[in-house]
Amino acid sequence: ETAKTRLLQHGLVQEQIDAIPTRQGNDIYFGILSPVGGTIVKSYVSQGQYVKEGERLFEIADFKTMWFTFAAYEQDLPFIGKDQLVTISSPSLPGKILKGNVDFISPTLDEQNHTARVRVVLENPDRAIKNKTFAEGALEINAPEVLAVPRTAAIWTGNSPHVFIEKAAGGYKLRDVKLGRVGDEVYEILDGLNEGDLVVTSGNMLIDGQAQLNRNAGSPP
Repeated sequence: ETAKTRLLQHGLVQEQIDAIPTRQGNDIYFGILSPVGGTIVKSYVSQGQYVKEGERLFEIADFKTMWFTFAAYEQDLPFIGKDQLVTISSPSLPGKILKGNVDFISPTLDEQNHTARVRVVLENPDRAIKNKTFAEGALEINAPEVLAVPRTAAIWTGNSPHVFIEKAAGGYKLRDVKLGRVGDEVYEILDGLNEGDLVVTSGNMLIDGQAQLNRNAGSPP
């Protein structure tokens, strides 16, 4: 029993130990079975090489389950959550749409570009998805309707954002606003505007410059 325990500790399986009484006396070598299955993607040894305990031999991957990872910008992280559905397409699989769920969001941001790595798990039983292939993903989010303005409408004085709204034909008023989330083309408005306000989206820098001239000249805004 002690010998069996030591052999198990050295990596033999019970079937190999049970077969020892039937082995030839000069057969002193055993094959060490891998504890995991998969595909060898990198080898660190060659045939006949002597290795030490704990030394790395192979890098093995199970391609039946794949990870799709992407970098999410800091301002986009409020839109991303665990188990969120992601639709994925890849040039290596033309016409095929893959679906997976967000499995992990890195708690650490990249210092260079302030992005977090996001991982999506994809089932790949037929191994159609190739390792290290390029892919694009689209997140499906549940975003409530909010008040928003085009990003071209907001201008800054120092760190304070504001917009110009139309009071009457040809008359404009400066309005301080509080911005929320940032989209590709719009800012969420948390405070400072009401639905239906007419907001200047083009030429607002010209209006701001003219307002500055009027104030410096003592003219009413």
